[in-house]
Amino acid sequence: MSDRAETIKAILECFRPALQRDGGDIELLEVVGNSARVRLHGSCVGCPASAATLRMGIEQLIRDALPDFGELIEVPDDAVEPATATDRAGRGHPRSA
Repeated sequence: MSDRAETIKAILECFRPALQRDGGDIELLEVVGNSARVRLHGSCVGCPASAATLRMGIEQLIRDALPDFGELIEVPDDAVEPATATDRAGRGHPRSA
């Protein structure tokens, strides 16, 4: 994992206990260029406050550590991640079956 990814992961880990206390969670899926793809879980999914938490809380802390950081991209739970869309044999992702 790159230094950038490690920094982002560490910042997300700081937020996780607060999210978990409210029945939610956040998962780092991947770092793409200057941005990061994340997935929200539990009560965070569909919560009106989650956008504010992502943008004004987590993104701002990441920018404090990485000034060139782009954005957190929220990936819905039902989205197939590009790296796992097909397995080595070319079959579809198990979720899409």
